[in-house]
Amino acid sequence: MKRLREKGRRMSQEDFEFLMGTELVLATPDQAKSQLLSCLTRGFLKAGERLISQGDRGNRFYLIQHGSCTVSVEKNGELQAICRLKPGDLVEEMAILTGERRTAQVDADTDTVLWGISRTQFDELCMAYLDLRQFLTEIVSARLSS
Repeated sequence: MKRLREKGRRMSQEDFEFLMGTELVLATPDQAKSQLLSCLTRGFLKAGERLISQGDRGNRFYLIQHGSCTVSVEKNGELQAICRLKPGDLVEEMAILTGERRTAQVDADTDTVLWGISRTQFDELCMAYLDLRQFLTEIVSARLSS
């Protein structure tokens, strides 16, 4: 997996407002929101760069703030686009939840700003706040059924 270029450590007011309005943060219990926000790191991809390669181990998942990415799966040596992710969408939460290898590759269509959280940090939060794991389970179930 490509290492994201970090785009500043401080969270701007725009960043904070965006994150507070996402499904991820809205599903987080109030007492855990500041802890979740402090675990998120901001990264940047240029258009055309690969974020995730199919088959890699999942060690973090991402939330898109700006830009878009295409999710593709390689089958029989051919790349097939599955969907396009946009601001507010989560990326590769399935690998974090299931522990399986990444099932798709993700490439930036445009310059993209993402927020990421490591599997370790997310697991620690989920131990204290079970609602977070339930939220990801619902997201994964919805994707699998569509």
